[in-house]
Amino acid sequence: MIYKAFIGALYFTATAAKEWTLTSGTSATTIVGVGASSQTLDVAAASQNGIGAFVEKYDGNNWGKTQVPAGLIMDSAASDQVIVASSMFPIVTSTDGGETYTVQESVMGLSQSATVFGDGSDIGLVGGFTTPAKDPITYGVAHSPDAGESWTISEIGDSVRYGSFPSKTTWYVTRGMWGSSSTQGIEKDDIHLSSRASLSPSRESPLRFSSHNETVGADGWWGSISKTTDGGASWTTVFQSAPTDTYYFNAIDCSSESHCVAVAEGLNYVTDCKAFVTFDGGETWQETLSASGAVPSDAVSLMGASWVSETEGWLAGTAKDGRTLSGLFYKTTDGGKTFALEQTLDDCFALDVDFADDLGVAACSSSSGASATVAMYQ
Repeated sequence: MIYKAFIGALYFTATAAKEWTLTSGTSATTIVGVGASSQTLDVAAASQNGIGAFVEKYDGNNWGKTQVPAGLIMDSAASDQVIVASSMFPIVTSTDGGETYTVQESVMGLSQSATVFGDGSDIGLVGGFTTPAKDPITYGVAHSPDAGESWTISEIGDSVRYGSFPSKTTWYVTRGMWGSSSTQGIEKDDIHLSSRASLSPSRESPLRFSSHNETVGADGWWGSISKTTDGGASWTTVFQSAPTDTYYFNAIDCSSESHCVAVAEGLNYVTDCKAFVTFDGGETWQETLSASGAVPSDAVSLMGASWVSETEGWLAGTAKDGRTLSGLFYKTTDGGKTFALEQTLDDCFALDVDFADDLGVAACSSSSGASATVAMYQ
């Protein structure tokens, strides 16, 4: 935002500092995932009670809605060539700028991690996938090199979470699971986004925050990161948590094939909010968020990560005070060696964050779980 003023004969222009704000142009019952492509193309995965699923699209000035033939949408991503949205369970794509969407016939599944990469026509989805012939579910990456014309499924193993695709052939995928006793208040038929959040499609307030007592036990918590350098033909585990660790992984984002950050949360709300950074392609990982002392005492979640450049990156988490949730936006300017809590945003359960150029978007659910919107950094 630009402000101009005259002081006597002196004319000056001042640029207001950028900050995260909740937008008034988006509103839905749920917004779980976002995708940033450019200053004039950004998307959000949204659903509205009584209406259905739709993709919110930003054109540089305004947000608009397009209904899509899908179930509850989990994530979305965009480029000039294709927009993709993953849902329960259809996968839908648009190759006309989001005017119309087509259900992919050769693959279906449940994914909360969608990415468009390469030259803009590659699609990478992380989750569990099957075919119309109802083949057994394969857990891993569903990849289309041609904007949805064809698909292959690369198997990794169960409990896959999120992915990053820094090149055509080098990909990273987080995995992990939480202790079963940690999801108090989450019903068995809910869709688990994490140990903290679940979706109950039949409820008026479908997004639910689950709190847990930290005496529930340390069994069942684990996290790992897998890597491929041959486009999914083979995978190697490049990170594995210790048996005594009590965290699992959420988002991962890579600014290059060798530089990535992965975020975790776990049994302890504060100390298990972690960010692991690699500078050597996964050979070594440094846990830098807790070492920076940036996590506040009321933190409860850490789900999003996105690079702006090789040096600037953002993490998105959440704090809880009584029944009020607030978004926590951490920033690094040294490539992830250190992080600082840059901003707190009221009434935001931060589920995802993404950047294109220097424009940021984040998925924010309200504290009640009955509504959601997009937060923007601009």
